[in-house]
Amino acid sequence: MVDLEKIQRTIDVSRDFSQVQLVLQ
Repeated sequence: MVDLEKIQRTIDVSRDFSQVQLVLQ
């Protein structure tokens, strides 16, 4: 069974990480 909350959290973390990478460039 798919855990939508976990997926959403993972997406949020990925988005945050992408923004951090942009800042570090």
